[in-house]
Amino acid sequence: MLVDTDPQQSATAWKGARQAVDEPLVLPVAAERIGEVQDAARGDGTSLCVIDSAPHAGADSTRLARAADLVVIPCRPDAIDLAAVAAAVAIVQAAQVPAVFVLSSCPPRAPEIEETRAALSALPIRWRRASLPSPGIRTRIRNRTRCHRV
Repeated sequence: MLVDTDPQQSATAWKGARQAVDEPLVLPVAAERIGEVQDAARGDGTSLCVIDSAPHAGADSTRLARAADLVVIPCRPDAIDLAAVAAAVAIVQAAQVPAVFVLSSCPPRAPEIEETRAALSALPIRWRRASLPSPGIRTRIRNRTRCHRV
């Protein structure tokens, strides 16, 4: 199950683009209802609930982090994302939940990837040495989504 608490509702739009596909179930939900949604999902036998939250630190961020077993913090290898990570780390520490970083939109063999990894390594969050594809690959994936082929 994917719970979309982001006001932009991009996960819900993504699901809508996949019209004929039943899985995963995507529920647009206000962040303050996350507890009751998780309780209902557990009662229905749901074993995995992914929460999509706003891409910035907001009033609901700590509540959503506390509802999680693991917080995934995406970070692109650029100064703006790296500066924003500090707020996410503070939220995770306040919620007292484990977290991991995922580098996204990584250009192949770019020096900024190693620089970002080094900066993230100095923070009190563990993470694996892996990264998501470059923007070119993401664009092809995004185009397939628009064409309903994912």
